[in-house]
Amino acid sequence: LKYAGNESTIRVRAVQDRNTVSIVVQDDGPGIPTEEREKVMTRFYRGDRSRTLPGNGLGLPIVTSISHLHAGTFELEDACPGLRARIVLPRVRP
Repeated sequence: LKYAGNESTIRVRAVQDRNTVSIVVQDDGPGIPTEEREKVMTRFYRGDRSRTLPGNGLGLPIVTSISHLHAGTFELEDACPGLRARIVLPRVRP
């Protein structure tokens, strides 16, 4: 959230279908360049735009690890403008 910028709009939504549950966070900030998206999933990596802000490069790798531990996926996409982060998890029924 801190990387989107002070004037950005951030939307959070949850969607379910027959087999999955998705959590989507989207902003209209500067986004993450396509060539850096895989790198930001690596522990301690800081993109060029984020190096002046507090942080240590663990947030997105933690989200990725937790998603995988639950047999899910985590992906980053262009929101034009901004970034869309999507967690997709298998739906578990009682």
